[in-house]
Amino acid sequence: RLNFDSYDELVDIVKNFKPDIIGISVMTFYKNFVHRAIKYMRDQGIETPIFMGGPYPTGAYEDVLKDENINICMLGEGENTLSELVCEMLKNNNKLPNEEVLCITGEGSIQMCIQELSTCLQYNLPIKIININNEALGMVKQWQDMNYGGRHSQSTYQNSLPDFVKLAESYGHVGIKVEKNSELKSALEKAFSMKDRLVFVDVYVDPAEHVYPMLIANHSLEDMWLSKDKKT
Repeated sequence: RLNFDSYDELVDIVKNFKPDIIGISVMTFYKNFVHRAIKYMRDQGIETPIFMGGPYPTGAYEDVLKDENINICMLGEGENTLSELVCEMLKNNNKLPNEEVLCITGEGSIQMCIQELSTCLQYNLPIKIININNEALGMVKQWQDMNYGGRHSQSTYQNSLPDFVKLAESYGHVGIKVEKNSELKSALEKAFSMKDRLVFVDVYVDPAEHVYPMLIANHSLEDMWLSKDKKT
């Protein structure tokens, strides 16, 4: 994660860090800034592949797809994410050029397109899926925590989630469960060592954890939450 105060500082950080890929997650109302930042990096000679996606970039579809400075686009949220990834691989001979394909998703969104695991088996797509499992519709639950005193409605599963490891195996893939931080590294190493298999890594995380910074709807950046008890 990068924090910077100017385009020049962003360029310096990227050049010094030398990442293999740059991932950008952007909400619709930041899209103009993001496209300017990406163009500036390209103008300064940064050729690092750029991966860009949500959350909630619905109004930015056309702009992202037209931006030739972006290498990989993951538009949509939840119901589209995995299915779009599969479609892009099928259009490119079952792979993305010179890159291992990694899908990072949540237990809510993956269930909106879980049937694509069948497509992956049919076409032998060796995707690695990292399922961030907080046992809730995280953004909805966080909104209810922040604005409604933790009164949750239709955002938790009440112990009704499937066993994702067994579910992945039932589709003919490899499933790995991670319940402790100490297990994560070895699980990922095992997953990425299987070059010709789809591996579903189900990673359990703290269900009480929130995502920050978080902007309150219809408010300015001065009202942004930086943590559970701190605002800008």
